[in-house]
Amino acid sequence: MSELALKVENGVIKADGVSRAEILNFQSILEKEAGEEYLREDDIQDLMTHTIHDGIYAREISMLEGMVVIGKIHKHAHINVLAYGEVTVASEFHTERFQAPRVWVSEPGIKRIVYNHTNVKWITIHHAPAGVTNPDDFEDDVIAKTYEDFDLFTEQTKLLTTLFHDKSVGDML
Repeated sequence: MSELALKVENGVIKADGVSRAEILNFQSILEKEAGEEYLREDDIQDLMTHTIHDGIYAREISMLEGMVVIGKIHKHAHINVLAYGEVTVASEFHTERFQAPRVWVSEPGIKRIVYNHTNVKWITIHHAPAGVTNPDDFEDDVIAKTYEDFDLFTEQTKLLTTLFHDKSVGDML
């Protein structure tokens, strides 16, 4: 087990979840300490397959045992499918150990630290905005670059929903 994996197992991931600041701090430490071992976003893209069809976007990633992955901040709720493997998932909401097969919904604002206890296949399923056929274009609609961006998006969605008295307005953003 790598030194970084031991750090995850021995205290970074807590049972009651981790704060936003702790997630960002851990991501910074991971980027600095792992050096060549740290997979950058471009490297992760090579592990993914993307499927977009009829308003649905699915992203599938295969990850190796011992990998630590820091996810992005999602603007919308989405479905997760752990097709095979076993992971520990920590977010500001909670920490859980999942074993495949497992399906669950992640709430908006989620950014996760994931530790893979085994080889893993993880699929996320999202609503795809009309006309989007390229995964790169999709990302702008569902990912907030920072927690501040997510909080602003949430406030704008609430305001529009109030103005238009239509709870579906958030889906249009």
